[in-house]
Amino acid sequence: MIASWSRLQTFARMAPGRRALVLEAMAMLGLARAWLILAPFRNVARKLGSPTPTDAPQLQLEGGASLAAAREVRWAIALAASRVPFRAVCLQQAVAAKLMLRRRGIPATVRFGLAPGNAPDAFPRAHAWVSAGKVKVAGFPVEPALVVVARFD
Repeated sequence: MIASWSRLQTFARMAPGRRALVLEAMAMLGLARAWLILAPFRNVARKLGSPTPTDAPQLQLEGGASLAAAREVRWAIALAASRVPFRAVCLQQAVAAKLMLRRRGIPATVRFGLAPGNAPDAFPRAHAWVSAGKVKVAGFPVEPALVVVARFD
């Protein structure tokens, strides 16, 4: 109970713009979760952007305002993911981050990767992450063993 009160006080002390950003991130995480549960993934993937070769050059951001906005989205997604009443995994965070960045007109790349399982009979490990230029928005750090299998710009 005390921890919840402390979190509410921290939230209340935030600047109004940051509060709105956290609320947007929470809403987008919820939307991403519902969307990923209800819709076939191919429908979600179409909304993430254009399929791009995995070895294509990284998109670059124009201007400091885009970099700052991408960093703010990164902060909001990380904070919201730790506060929503469900486990916000990398895929939900990647979808939410991409949607938030798109709303701001910031080009971003979503990558999906696979790594071999830890044991011979184990399933491969999957991961999703988002970057906007050089800003690592969601899903970082990325495990070195991951091989990019799909990319959407």
